[in-house]
Amino acid sequence: FPDNYMQTGGDELLLDCWNRVTSITNWMNQNNIPNLVALEQYFEDNLDKILSTNKKTKMVWEEVFKNGVKILPNTIVEVWSNASLAQLIVDAGLPTIIAHPWYLDKQIPDPPSTHYEWVDTWKDFYAFEPSTAVTRNFNLYLGGEAAMWAEQVDQVNFDSRVWPRACAPAERLWSAQGVTDVDYATTRLVAHRCRMAQRGVGAGPIATDYCPLPQKS
Repeated sequence: FPDNYMQTGGDELLLDCWNRVTSITNWMNQNNIPNLVALEQYFEDNLDKILSTNKKTKMVWEEVFKNGVKILPNTIVEVWSNASLAQLIVDAGLPTIIAHPWYLDKQIPDPPSTHYEWVDTWKDFYAFEPSTAVTRNFNLYLGGEAAMWAEQVDQVNFDSRVWPRACAPAERLWSAQGVTDVDYATTRLVAHRCRMAQRGVGAGPIATDYCPLPQKS
């Protein structure tokens, strides 16, 4: 489905790798690009033009901000490392969302907390209070995103890795600060997981329950 936003990446970029490729450094010299940050700026500026032509709002990962690239004021900067960076981003006048508390691929999302059952990591996702990420310039703090990375995930196990655990950050992002009771959430999440499974989503159980599923023909 069409979306107004395009996440263009920019994370974990090893700028020095560009410096080791002769064809890149020659091109930089020919085009009067003085350093690697300026080269990244050139790249991001061209992305801005492409996205503007296609009427898309740009999203980037935090490294683009941290590297000192000049970012258009409507660009959303996504934080994956820690909450304190979100405050720096909004203080710089840029909108932000956070992902760092809700990495669905992590076995231990909140060290040193761990669980016998890996699915119980949803409780760690549920425990994070989104409002603590910033203390001022709230108008630029747009929310958050649960992220699943694909090193050990494909079409075979995607549903069961994402659902129903992604419901935990969804509820915290959409609910009042006082909605924090894990036991009450467990009851509702068990029921919601069943609804998802009955609709054909491969959502795995978070606890022992009875969920009548449609008979396969």
